Amino acid sequence: MADPAGVLITGGTVVDGRASAPQPGTDVLLVGDRIESVGPTAAARAEAVSGEVQRIDATGRTVMPGLI
Repeated sequence: MADPAGVLITGGTVVDGRASAPQPGTDVLLVGDRIESVGPTAAARAEAVSGEVQRIDATGRTVMPGLI
C-alpha cells in the first residue's frame, strides 16, 4: 500500500502552544512532512492535493504538533 499524498485531520481541538486557547473543531492538513494548513481552509485545500488524502476524524480528541 502506497503512502497517502496527504493526511487531513478533522474536527480535533488544536493546541499549538502559541494560541491563547485551544481551538476546538479545527482541521489540519499534512502534506509530506509539513503542516500545510490549519483551520477552516484545510478541508478545501485537501481537495487540491494530487493523490489520495487519508482522513482522520479527531472529533473529541486533542491535536498537537510533535513536542520533541
